[in-house]
Amino acid sequence: MGSCCSFKTDLRVLLRGLDASGKTSILYKLFLNEIVNTIPTIGFNVETFKHKRHRVTFWDLGGSTHLRQLWFRYYQNTDFIIYVIDSSETAQYRINEVKEEIHEISNNNLIKDLPLVILANKSDIQKLSTEEIIDLYNLDSINQVCKIFSTSIYDRESILSVVDWICTV
Repeated sequence: MGSCCSFKTDLRVLLRGLDASGKTSILYKLFLNEIVNTIPTIGFNVETFKHKRHRVTFWDLGGSTHLRQLWFRYYQNTDFIIYVIDSSETAQYRINEVKEEIHEISNNNLIKDLPLVILANKSDIQKLSTEEIIDLYNLDSINQVCKIFSTSIYDRESILSVVDWICTV
């Protein structure tokens, strides 16, 4: 991917993922440094986080089935896609849904060239290795994945490391 965004100080990041993957919890742990009881996001949440010399605006998009069809409306002027997976999810149909969504990103002409970050969230419940994530979600078949991180809302540093990486790519 190279250094696609290193000259930018204002970054726009889309947080995508299925419902209940932890997108909103991650967002508010980052901004408030608190664990917040959340409800399913209807629409989106937007927060801007100042980190070092950057202003990073996160768009947390609702992940329910009927909202996913609207995700494309947020692609313009986006610098990064963060796809949040629930690493504790074991239901095969949910794993297959995640695979389909990630592969849709890599095939979508509007965003297929953007850096993609995979967050294996809820690593406090089940921490998958990078190799396990690549195998489980068939990530070796796409060219877009830049980085995989394990995160937990109980470990703010794991979330900050994602922001650090985004700001240095």
